[in-house]
Amino acid sequence: MYCSQCNHELGPDDGFCPKCGFRAGSGSPPMPAQSRKKASPLFTLLIVGVVCLIGLCLLGALVSIFRGSSGGSQPSPAPSAGGVVDPNHPKAHLFSDDERKYFSVAGGYLKTVNEQDTRLATVMVGVRSGESTLGDIKGAIKDARSIENAGYSGDYQSASPPDVFSDIDQKIQRCKKLHDSAFDELLDYWNDSNPAHIQSGSATLKRAAVVTNECIHDLTARIDTLERQRISPVPARAQLANTTEPPTGFMDFKWGAPPSGKLKKTTTNPDGTTMYVPAAGNKLAPLFGLVVAEEAYVFSNNKFYSGSAWLDGNDNFDKMKSILTKKFGKPSFVNESMYLWKWGWPERKVEIDLSYQPKFARTTVTFNNNGI
Repeated sequence: MYCSQCNHELGPDDGFCPKCGFRAGSGSPPMPAQSRKKASPLFTLLIVGVVCLIGLCLLGALVSIFRGSSGGSQPSPAPSAGGVVDPNHPKAHLFSDDERKYFSVAGGYLKTVNEQDTRLATVMVGVRSGESTLGDIKGAIKDARSIENAGYSGDYQSASPPDVFSDIDQKIQRCKKLHDSAFDELLDYWNDSNPAHIQSGSATLKRAAVVTNECIHDLTARIDTLERQRISPVPARAQLANTTEPPTGFMDFKWGAPPSGKLKKTTTNPDGTTMYVPAAGNKLAPLFGLVVAEEAYVFSNNKFYSGSAWLDGNDNFDKMKSILTKKFGKPSFVNESMYLWKWGWPERKVEIDLSYQPKFARTTVTFNNNGI
């Protein structure tokens, strides 16, 4: 008899696969935690690194703009295919039917992605305590891929993006490709047990989580900006960041610069972008005087266009927020309940995103130049 999940040969008395931890029979009781096959220490070290970055952005404030009910800012269910956000909402008249439909399906798809990424991160966290086996992780990855694909084809593709959302559509497409690449790379581990797949897949999943958050930020900010523009001809908030000069790069890298020997390539993505992290032995430099826990650099056709830094500790979010405000002026978008701050220079296609995950006490800072 062989395991239905990994084809490992089972003994006559094996109730669970000794290789992947899956039950040998559907009627078998749950496997005792102390006897389940756990991930190797190296596997654990690589895969746990991704969990501090996944999702945790609530779409409640985003999807509540057009809700007809008075249910506050609680997240609404992801809209079904072809669903249109309530046209009877007091502010709905400011937007066309196509805009409201796209906002509905885009918000629904991003909510699905966020929920699946968060669930996957929770299973990955279980590696440390032994609550999750390799089989649990494999199953969670496959489930996330299947559900996110269904959300994309069933929800998101049911509406064409209006011109005012074309740039956000491009970023959502990149989000989808990054997730597909991450899931495929992670699942390759079960083909040859090479931990390099986990390292590469986790790095891509980190980038996918960053892009997902950027999509949520951008979609929310775009609705807010359009609403203000259509109510008043002078959208004051949209002009706040235009009084300062945008950043010319991130850390030691200028926009458009090629990768250097200080970096190590971890991932090549389907969209032609490549991700790098600092090479082994290179100490991470502080960002505006604050200690950095991790860094990632993304290049398009060997031209630098995006850099992210992650800082640990409860105080670093407020410190970084104060530093960025002092250096670049007032943010162009703020959602304090979601811990989201953004500085944008639309004419230069440069933006800074600042977010915070309270559960992990981790701050994420991302500098982007979308013109490259």
